[in-house]
Amino acid sequence: MNADVPKAMVLLLVAKIQPYRSWKGSRGYKMDNKYETETQDTVKFDIETERSILITQTMSNVKKALKEKGYNPVNQIVGYIMSGDPTYITSHNDARSQIKRLDRDELLEEIVSYYLVQKTVND
Repeated sequence: MNADVPKAMVLLLVAKIQPYRSWKGSRGYKMDNKYETETQDTVKFDIETERSILITQTMSNVKKALKEKGYNPVNQIVGYIMSGDPTYITSHNDARSQIKRLDRDELLEEIVSYYLVQKTVND
């Protein structure tokens, strides 16, 4: 064993490598990776869907925090989007810091897209 590599690191690497049988029955080794499959299929990652989920969760949290503090969520969120002033959003339950992590243009795009989809479905 090379003296430059700490023993703990070698043990960690060995623990992450697992033997497996492929779908053809041959033996091999692969790294412990939750996205890797035995057939080596390509995994598709949709950044738009992930971003949409993040925006939806954030808006839900912000709406809840604003309601808990007695504010009208629509008025406060519109004020924030139009002005960029984060003080329109309460800091209760970390709502202000959550909404500040989102780009206002992306937030507005998501809101308009949601509105148009709902209107198209209902019309």
